[in-house]
Amino acid sequence: MNNQKRASGVSVALNNTFKNIQNNKPILDESAKRNYTIKIANTLDEREAVFRLGYKTYLEKGYIKENDSKKLICDYDFNEETIILIVQDKEKNIVGSATLVFDDAFVLPASKVYQQELNSIKMVSKKNTEICRFVINSNCRYSKEILVLLFNYAAIYIHKVKNYDGLVIEVTPRHKNYYKELMCFEEFGGEKQCPQVQNTVGVLLYLSTQSYRNTIIELRSKSN
Repeated sequence: MNNQKRASGVSVALNNTFKNIQNNKPILDESAKRNYTIKIANTLDEREAVFRLGYKTYLEKGYIKENDSKKLICDYDFNEETIILIVQDKEKNIVGSATLVFDDAFVLPASKVYQQELNSIKMVSKKNTEICRFVINSNCRYSKEILVLLFNYAAIYIHKVKNYDGLVIEVTPRHKNYYKELMCFEEFGGEKQCPQVQNTVGVLLYLSTQSYRNTIIELRSKSN
């Protein structure tokens, strides 16, 4: 296995999006808007493609160990309420994905490390969603477009379809300022080792879905 780490697709997308906003440039490339579509993965082939992309991405970053299946399958994937969002290119290749886990159907993965913090969040937001296995293919030229598509659709689904109150996500410390400045997330849990990703240090972020929706609308307006 090649141990030389490269920037993940998510890292590149966050960085490029932030730079465009700082420089008052459109986030989305006009041609890229026509190159990608987003949907819920509803076939076995689509879900397995997500598991393979997740495995490849997490293995490259040292978050998981090799396995014979070459797939990253998690406990929440067996819950029927879990939603897997996918972005496809024109050839139907999956170039990005985010998984939504809902706390009325499954114990949020972050609770393994941040149970106390999630209990505090639940006093404010009764129903919460966690974004998990957020991956973007590192070879994609238009990674920031994929980022906006995933977060835009997630905002619509969480807020409009599920009517949930809050959103949490575990991120690496070097990414937290992007989420806090781009999408107004609040840091709700300090740095802790996460056993799900080989004890890599993570940070828990939280955002109400109403604020999340407003931020995505603002972010989308800057895309034009």
